[in-house]
Amino acid sequence: MGLRLDIIDNIISFFKKDDYKVGIEKQSKLPVIYINPDRINLSLVDIATKKEDKELLAQQIARQVDEQHPGLSLKLTIDQLVFILKQSLSLSPFAGEVRKDLGVCITKQPLPDSFKRETILKDMGITKIFREDSLKPLQGSTAIWRQLLGEHEGEHCNHTTLILSDKNVELNVLESETLSDRAALRTLHATGHYDIAESWKHIRTIAAANGDYKHATSIFFDQEKFEGITKEHLEAAQKFRGTMNSAVAAELHVDKYIADKLRTEDPQKFVKIVANALAHGKIPVPEHMSLPEQYARIAKEMGLTTIRLKELESNEPNKVYKIYNRLEAEGAFLKAGDNNPHIKTYINQYIKAVQFLCVPDTTPILKPEPKTGTTHKDRNVLNNVEQINAPATVSVDLHSGEHGAMKISGMSAPAYFALQATAKQQPAPENTPEATPTAQTNNARRPITVTGPTA
Repeated sequence: MGLRLDIIDNIISFFKKDDYKVGIEKQSKLPVIYINPDRINLSLVDIATKKEDKELLAQQIARQVDEQHPGLSLKLTIDQLVFILKQSLSLSPFAGEVRKDLGVCITKQPLPDSFKRETILKDMGITKIFREDSLKPLQGSTAIWRQLLGEHEGEHCNHTTLILSDKNVELNVLESETLSDRAALRTLHATGHYDIAESWKHIRTIAAANGDYKHATSIFFDQEKFEGITKEHLEAAQKFRGTMNSAVAAELHVDKYIADKLRTEDPQKFVKIVANALAHGKIPVPEHMSLPEQYARIAKEMGLTTIRLKELESNEPNKVYKIYNRLEAEGAFLKAGDNNPHIKTYINQYIKAVQFLCVPDTTPILKPEPKTGTTHKDRNVLNNVEQINAPATVSVDLHSGEHGAMKISGMSAPAYFALQATAKQQPAPENTPEATPTAQTNNARRPITVTGPTA
């Protein structure tokens, strides 16, 4: 059956030429009208406030509408035609206005060079986060990928138009995206393209971690029967990246900013640490209480109200700080992490997604130092003098061993301070500024400056 569907689809694709249109028309239950941006005076779109500008745009859109569905534009006002144009141009990637009252789905015509197999990861924003050399080439052909995306958008034509003012709009968007992905997956499974279905699932997971939680559909890919979106699903999609970062930050003793930097710079090492944290029950990570919660905890310990505690803090701060320090040492200001079960599901999918889409070793390749004519002995002396005089920078080397290491000006902390104590005893080369009396007089040790967030 799968082979027969492949043959039929290939025949349709051959005659239609555009695999995206093959996909959208396969899923849409409504006739589809395509808006070609190349036939629109786009310079008028953002400034179309004058009546004559709107009329000109309306004429351009009406011409395309009537070519595909004669007389349909007569049922639309000028403002409706301009609105349809703006929606078809702005909604991502191609979804346009569903006009069920007119019995059609209006969408943007895809560009011929968009969503090729070799550009999918870029088009989906994955290469904005991960280096291209850390990613494997995607499997499958451009034709199959374009049809997949077309089927996704075609299924949108069958959905109710979303109301942006609805308080549940984010839930509704995620549900709509899930239904569209599942429709496209059915075709991939029916035609035996399980490798592409798997790649699509992993792309959705990575994109969700990167902030596109409205398309965090991967959690529903393997469900035999889709039973809808809950608030917990949406919250898990929004939180699982932060949970992973907290786990890595706790393991490496760095802040979450540094942990997220590791996520993008060395994704395989990041998921290895996350997987280890999951295996040892370290996720969810305990969270620190907010300041009001800490006040409440101290007040409870001292048998006071929070108002009375703040009065006491003003009059006898040492008494309050003593209690605070004891509770802090006991871990009393930590509370259980979020136990939403869907967070762990997304995290497990993220680990698999990185392992599937990325090359096995994603360690960044450091550029070699440029060669100079300086002798080995002089280079050591110059390096020592430069490191003493230059403001020191503190960084965390995330790629050293299992746990990372703090470095000062590129070396370990003990080595740096040893250098500060001994390097001045070495004679500087005669041709360096450090050899002059003025330079030596001004060669006071400079304070260490920290670049970027630190642990």
